Amino acid sequence: MVFIKKVKSGSKTYYYLVQSYRVNNKVYQKMIKRLTPAEANDTEFLSTFLEQNPGYRNSGIKAIILAAGKSKRLFPYSQNLPKGLIPVGNKPILRHMIDTLHVCGINEIILVTGFQDKKMRDYFKREVKYIYNPFYTVSNILASAWFASDEMNGPLFILYSDILFPKSIINSLINDENEISVAVTSSIIDNEAEKVILEDEYLIDIGKEIPNSSTKYEFTGIAKFSDKGANYLQEALKEMAREEEFIELYFTAAIERLLLSGHKIHTKIVSPDLWVDIDFPKDLQRAEREIATNLANL
Repeated sequence: MVFIKKVKSGSKTYYYLVQSYRVNNKVYQKMIKRLTPAEANDTEFLSTFLEQNPGYRNSGIKAIILAAGKSKRLFPYSQNLPKGLIPVGNKPILRHMIDTLHVCGINEIILVTGFQDKKMRDYFKREVKYIYNPFYTVSNILASAWFASDEMNGPLFILYSDILFPKSIINSLINDENEISVAVTSSIIDNEAEKVILEDEYLIDIGKEIPNSSTKYEFTGIAKFSDKGANYLQEALKEMAREEEFIELYFTAAIERLLLSGHKIHTKIVSPDLWVDIDFPKDLQRAEREIATNLANL
């Protein structure tokens, strides 16, 4: 992983571009270069550097994309096609997502599939690893995360399969040193939104059951876990899988469980103009009109 490190020495502050890497379960850091304050505070500096220096691009972070469900709200587009393969602009939703992850140095990608699994495999072939959720017709999204729990053995992202976002969001989370961080956005809240309540920069509640009037924020479907954070998530999933209501739960129930267990969950607030959750045909139209054409530049 490449990140910007801030070091204070007396009254002076220095900035360094640093690469961390793992050897035999130990993490080491190597300085790439010293930065000027202007470079360190330029939000596009890191992504530009990685584009120009692809040798540093492998972040060492994996991504698990939960893509098993059948989206009835997107009929007729999703009638015979997994939601992730529905085209936005000139390529499918998941193609946009995976291309963005690659640009950010995330090259180990796991797709949890279910509905129309073969079409997913035919499209992505050996580019990703597949985990099949055979209970996708009767289970909710938390079960898909549980099927991938054995892959939660290092820093990772968990992502929904129906979102579009720019690389700036992923890069900001890669550089976030908290054990658990989630991207949230302010928007017009409806009953189906996975609502969140914040205190300062931290999450204090999450779930669809939160009253619409209690918050202006919702979960984007993007969460990042450090080594320790991934272990906490793995433990929570294995515990929850023994509970009677497990098959009905959303992924946010796992985040809520982590909160109740005393773990601090940091938040990154992203502009609603930079992100879209594609649930309905009108969301597809907005994605094509406002989001997809701008992803490469953000």
